[in-house]
Amino acid sequence: MKTPHFFKAHSRIGLANRPNRQKEFNIGVEDAPDAIISSDFLNFFPESRVDEYTFPYPETIDPCEFERVLVAHIGQFRDQIINSLDSNEIKIVLGGDNSVSFPSVLALLH
Repeated sequence: MKTPHFFKAHSRIGLANRPNRQKEFNIGVEDAPDAIISSDFLNFFPESRVDEYTFPYPETIDPCEFERVLVAHIGQFRDQIINSLDSNEIKIVLGGDNSVSFPSVLALLH
């Protein structure tokens, strides 16, 4: 059985615009990995490893540079996953918004 390797991806970069039909942004979703992967939770997986990646907040990015910054961070997170995952580990990525899914899939396809 493979050992869990958790990747906590703190992100709401995908929230450059309000979600469809919502009046508010989902501020706080970037804290979800910390809420889920608590020390109590990790007690169930004593051999596991945890890495973290933090995406920039969308409001701190110049709108003209948004796509470039997003692509760069997707690549950086993908590379972190690829470079730190051992062959005896299984990758478990938890994040705030859907932007963390793409680097996880890209790492799988590597």
